[in-house]
Amino acid sequence: MNPKEGRALGSSLLACLPASDEEELLPLVSELLRGTEALKQFLIANETFPVLVTYGLLQEKRLLSDTVITSASDLSEEEACKIGKSLSAKLATTKLGPKAAVNKWIRQYPALLEFDKLDWFRPCMETVAVGLVGLQGGFSGASLRLILNAGVSILDQFSDFYMLHQYSTTGQQGTAVSLGIMVGLNMSTQLGIVYMQTRKGRGWKRRMLLEMLIVVTAIKPGVDAWRVARGDEQHKHSAVDPETELAFSRASEMVFESIPGCILQTRAILQSIAVDFAGIIQLRAPGEMGGAWWTFTMVIALSTSFVATHIYYTSLEDPTDAALPPVYSWTIVGALSSAYLAVFVVFLCLINPGYTHTFFSTTTGASWATQRFTEANNDETRAKIMSRNKKIWPSIRDDVKAWTLENWEHWEDEEPEWFNSAWKASVDDDMIPPDCLRRLSGASERHTKNSLANVRGGAGEGKVVPVSGSSKQYK
Repeated sequence: MNPKEGRALGSSLLACLPASDEEELLPLVSELLRGTEALKQFLIANETFPVLVTYGLLQEKRLLSDTVITSASDLSEEEACKIGKSLSAKLATTKLGPKAAVNKWIRQYPALLEFDKLDWFRPCMETVAVGLVGLQGGFSGASLRLILNAGVSILDQFSDFYMLHQYSTTGQQGTAVSLGIMVGLNMSTQLGIVYMQTRKGRGWKRRMLLEMLIVVTAIKPGVDAWRVARGDEQHKHSAVDPETELAFSRASEMVFESIPGCILQTRAILQSIAVDFAGIIQLRAPGEMGGAWWTFTMVIALSTSFVATHIYYTSLEDPTDAALPPVYSWTIVGALSSAYLAVFVVFLCLINPGYTHTFFSTTTGASWATQRFTEANNDETRAKIMSRNKKIWPSIRDDVKAWTLENWEHWEDEEPEWFNSAWKASVDDDMIPPDCLRRLSGASERHTKNSLANVRGGAGEGKVVPVSGSSKQYK
């Protein structure tokens, strides 16, 4: 038998499925297989093959971990039953679709590896697997998880485009360029995959344009997942099948976006871990996490313990396998969470009432820095604006410039403690009176070099100075 005949046999086996149990289904399957002239010799050598196929069609829901190492010709009915039942388990747990599930199923058992040497066996079982997924209501749970993951990937790509726009329009050019490179490399790789898949065959130009449009509109993860979950066949002129194409696309996304993105966000990740596990209250400052987000993170951290406990006990097939009785676990989780909440409430009652709102504030780092300058009643407090990242206060830059131009000569005469060389070096050239700038340039080569670097970076732009000091009032 050839692969085409194997697929036809798979379709015929699916037609037997109105039978609901092995007593009804086994005779139908046996009659169909024994009535196939090309399988007569095969069935003489493998008498239990109809049993294996029958239990594969019955869609056994329980996940099986039985190991069967017997060769194909020596399979007992019990072993054939175990192997057949495990097919549906693979369909339920394999994310890359029914064909990938069949591949994992075949590789698990030596007997199936022997059958796989026959041209018709794999196409037959792949047809059966695709049909079983359809009979389960369209897609298996694993396929639905695959489509859900693809949806998350699509949202992630749209969020990348949004953040790229945000970084570009707020002057964070370095971050924008880094993100742009990551997105560009991923999209270029995806386009390369499309080219390899569609460069041959009749109508290849139209197919290529359509697939490239899918890539540039950022919906390729969803389209690939849909094709795999639906069990689409490999196009005769394509380089690889849909499952492999999906795997390559996901690998590209991981290598060029996910991993570099995690590296860039390491500080934020470590900060989140510190809040989740240590509850560091200073990180609620606007220049760090912000009050509302800090509190929300703590609520999530507490809720996760209850969710994890629930998942643990509901996932046990045998409740006696639990490390602790449920009542003990729930008591421990509830007591620890209640104790934390009680201590937190007591803490809020004991602190200065003026700081209570900081645990729920939605003030951002940018608005906080702006407020600190506009509402300050002395120059020393206003001067701290220079220690903030200049990218977060463009809205008040003109006010800061007017303030420095008006008061610079006065500061030179008074020489307040904060008016030192480090602070002067952080001020942009256009914020310093021309005569004072010339004196500074002659006196400080370091300041001149910094100023020239700022001018080359763009009109009105200064050096990037990390946000610091924003958490002092939150201690």
